[in-house]
Amino acid sequence: MKELITFIFLQMITGGFGFILGFFILLQTCQNIGAELLRFGDREFYLDWWNSDSFASYYRKWNTPVQDFL
Repeated sequence: MKELITFIFLQMITGGFGFILGFFILLQTCQNIGAELLRFGDREFYLDWWNSDSFASYYRKWNTPVQDFL
């Protein structure tokens, strides 16, 4: 039982690290590389989504390029 709990916690830590790393790579690095290659001046890819007070505000702020496209 102790091994199972240890395994689950290790998977949670690995998943959390993967989520943070994926967020950084996708929403920070890749978009900045694309903006640099296309000479795009406005680099506001996401707003302060962590301070959102509603789901509607969160979905508007977390990915600004998609929201502007829609």
